[in-house]
Amino acid sequence: MEALGILEKKFSILLGLIKTLKAENDDLKKECEQLGMKNAQFVKQMAKLNEEKTALDKEVEQLNEKLGTMEQSMLVNNKSVDVLSQEKEEAKLLIDDLIKDIDSLVKSENK
Repeated sequence: MEALGILEKKFSILLGLIKTLKAENDDLKKECEQLGMKNAQFVKQMAKLNEEKTALDKEVEQLNEKLGTMEQSMLVNNKSVDVLSQEKEEAKLLIDDLIKDIDSLVKSENK
């Protein structure tokens, strides 16, 4: 009889442990489902962010191309400005020479 009592207590303890483990298992299943849903949300967000990144990369590439074009245009314009400045200096020198020639003619006619 005593062995049956001990066996009954052990069986009762085992049943308690089984109930506890089932409850923990259920909790872990719920947590796993929640984590699965969060993971799915993160995957969607990551896909969206990757799409945005791709779009931004394309935009950056286009802007870099435009910048390169603008830099080339500025270089051409700078060369044109340099040429015009040089022509302006030459014109000033020619005008100065012309004025000197005119002054010389006026002085020679006045004599």
